[in-house]
Amino acid sequence: MLNSNINSHGGGGTNIPCGFILMDQILANYTTDIDVTILFISDGQDNNLNTLEARMRELKGNKGRRVSLICLGILKNFPTFLSMNLREFYHNGDNSIPAVYLIEFWSAQALTNKFETMKN
Repeated sequence: MLNSNINSHGGGGTNIPCGFILMDQILANYTTDIDVTILFISDGQDNNLNTLEARMRELKGNKGRRVSLICLGILKNFPTFLSMNLREFYHNGDNSIPAVYLIEFWSAQALTNKFETMKN
């Protein structure tokens, strides 16, 4: 259960691969004939950026199911290698979906506009 106290969920430090490990475990409970759409929203910051790429390579990835991965990168310093790795590991769905949708400068309107472009 989510708690309004961020410290209940790791104190604000982000471990990006940890979320995908959990997602892999959840996906393992479903049959491979189910199409899956994943929306990943992140600023790309991790508790250890120096090892992020190596830790991402340890993910299980797509195991025979049709997955459309939509990556929304927030802020101009979003590391594009992250979206490229995730696409390589998971995405085998609609090829017209770009590797990353990027919001370089954050605002509520920018988020609304980006979701409008992603809607289809």
